[in-house]
Amino acid sequence: MSFNCSCSTRNPSWPNGESISWYVLPGIIDPHTHLGLAVPFGQELESETRSAILGGVTTIGTYFNQPGSYLPVIDRLRREVSQLSRVDMIPHFSLREQQQIDELPLYSSQGMNSFKVYMCGVPGLYPHQEDGFIIRLMQRMKQLPPTAHPILSIHCENTSICDYATEDMQSQPLDTLADWNRTHPNLAEGEAVRRAAYFAREMGVRTYVVHSSTREAMEALAADKHPNLYVETTSPYLCLDTDSPIGAYGKMLPPKAGIALIAKATHADILPACIYFEGKSKFRKKITVRFGEVIPYEELGLTDESNMSEIKDASRLVMGKIGELLEKGHEKD
Repeated sequence: MSFNCSCSTRNPSWPNGESISWYVLPGIIDPHTHLGLAVPFGQELESETRSAILGGVTTIGTYFNQPGSYLPVIDRLRREVSQLSRVDMIPHFSLREQQQIDELPLYSSQGMNSFKVYMCGVPGLYPHQEDGFIIRLMQRMKQLPPTAHPILSIHCENTSICDYATEDMQSQPLDTLADWNRTHPNLAEGEAVRRAAYFAREMGVRTYVVHSSTREAMEALAADKHPNLYVETTSPYLCLDTDSPIGAYGKMLPPKAGIALIAKATHADILPACIYFEGKSKFRKKITVRFGEVIPYEELGLTDESNMSEIKDASRLVMGKIGELLEKGHEKD
């Protein structure tokens, strides 16, 4: 942890003559951020870390998610952080494929020792991982050198419970946070946290339960105390409740459903596209217009009878493809 302080050769005072007290405070660590989801990573890295340092945050942890090897990403990541970030950064790599598990020693040798899995994913953005994959990952993590101190973040929700709860809400309006909350019931998080805690204890792998939001999760963690288990919550869960007047706008990850509604009505394929530029928009600014692969209508999972949940899933799929295009920045095809 780094410390920041200001020093003076004389005793400072306010204009009214009262003395000013100086304090030495540790820089704040924000371990859970997501940069580059809607805008290019480098652009958001510069703006968000500028805001962070103004608020006293000197270190952030940022989650990355992609298929395939992370090895080509590491050098670019170091370069962008060195050039653009105003704070230190801890990268967390989300893992979804066996190749990534096999490459763990290579990631670790370059100082990348924080990983993540999703027991319940986000359609179109983050696929969920089965228990067997998580156990295999933990086994591989245990084989890393003890000096690496690897840690595994887990998004804890029971995906089957959430799927059934969402299905039960298909014919219901989803206008309030209480409505959305019923699609991911507290039971789903409580059960998954107990499972993750059991894995952590049995496998002896340091495990970090991310964005815990329910009493059931806290009770599960309290009942399974051991030195390998950590937990966090985040500000939305401390500031919002299901009765909040903000309504559905308070829901996390609310991609717009307009494109999916049009596809549903016309049975049309979708061509994802993005416009990329660095910094602020201005006259004669270099921009890159990038087009992705056509998403056939059949891959959207839509029918004439599709409900709002299925429409939202389709819109997330499209947004995921657009996010992949944004990550490429000004790279040449």
